[in-house]
Amino acid sequence: MIRRPLCLLLLAVALTACGNRSARRAASVGSVSETPAAAAAGSAAGRGGDAGVVGAALSSAAGDGAGAVSGAAGAGRGAAGAASGGAGAGQGAASVGRGAADVVVASGVGSGAAGAAAGSGAAAGSGVGASGAAEGSAAQPDELPLPEIPAALRDPRQRAAYLVAHFWDALDFRDTRRTRDEAFMEQQFVDWIALFPHADTTALFPAVADLLDRAEPASDLWFSLTGLAEKYLYDPNSPMLDEAAYTLFLRAVLATPGLDDACRIRPRAQLAEIALNRPGTVAPDFAWLRPDGSTGSLHDVRADRLLLFFYDAECAQCAAEIDWLEHDPAIAAQCAAGRLAIAAICVDGTPEAWRRKLPTLSDRWIIGYAAGDRYPEGRYVLRAVPSFYLLDADKRVLLKDAPPALVARTLAGTAAGR
Repeated sequence: MIRRPLCLLLLAVALTACGNRSARRAASVGSVSETPAAAAAGSAAGRGGDAGVVGAALSSAAGDGAGAVSGAAGAGRGAAGAASGGAGAGQGAASVGRGAADVVVASGVGSGAAGAAAGSGAAAGSGVGASGAAEGSAAQPDELPLPEIPAALRDPRQRAAYLVAHFWDALDFRDTRRTRDEAFMEQQFVDWIALFPHADTTALFPAVADLLDRAEPASDLWFSLTGLAEKYLYDPNSPMLDEAAYTLFLRAVLATPGLDDACRIRPRAQLAEIALNRPGTVAPDFAWLRPDGSTGSLHDVRADRLLLFFYDAECAQCAAEIDWLEHDPAIAAQCAAGRLAIAAICVDGTPEAWRRKLPTLSDRWIIGYAAGDRYPEGRYVLRAVPSFYLLDADKRVLLKDAPPALVARTLAGTAAGR
């Protein structure tokens, strides 16, 4: 077994919410930002990290003799720090080397940069400040040892798949001291799902089904694990939001023999939501009221890229996103060049509140009111507002109900020609 601080797969994972989003309807799960275990003591490979670094780490983890170091600065406003005693929460990034002294924690705020070096025992992080090597290591959270990856597995995705499949082997599921330790189980769960984007996809569903089977269907632990899956992979506040990964858990739940029918209602409804407007499908048309009293509609808009911004006229977080859309230089440049159009559609609030909001909206945007009877019920998934949909010229969905950080990264990639 390899203790996690010496494994070369670790990257930082941003676990603070990228701005709280107001719940449109009753919240189904708690906000990720409310969870100190993952935010303050994280040491997982993260969605904010660089896939190439993970690939290099996984290809080195079999004991090639190289003391490679993998590191990444956190995405968004924070990252969980490994071997930092929790001090990196909200502004740290982890970098972990295989050698005994190869643990360096670099602090990073904002976009961050990923770095990898062989045998140097050092890692670079973009942002603010730095922590010393191995500082706070005595305060490291308890964690499961990772399995030794067979040397015969050379492909990074196969190596990640092996870790996903065998991640829980060291846990005795009869050990209630650990399985009932919510902070411990949550941290292990986050570490585990952070590997998903880097693993061979064919290995994911069997691993999910195996975990839920080990936890014993309909047990307290089983419900806890499925709740964590919803919280991290389906909660719109989560920077780990991943509907495709969450679908694996829903499928495993629905395939559970003998599960009470009442326990199947919610997963079926969520699967239907995930199927609606999934990326690659054409977004359904809907109409809105313009400020001059005329009517506009989605499919009448002509643009290479259209950013649908659904908001509440009286939502503080929506106001913050309006300010971001108005002043972000990359977005402004794309709009000025005609490559991007923004449609700000109010879906919550009275007509009076909407009209009071109009002076804060850019006159370069498409402005509409679609609340009340005009709300596109059943045609769009808006689990929270503000909510963003990015569409191409044919109105095909590129991003669905996406958080602002993902929108920003995608638009930055578009501007760079990627």
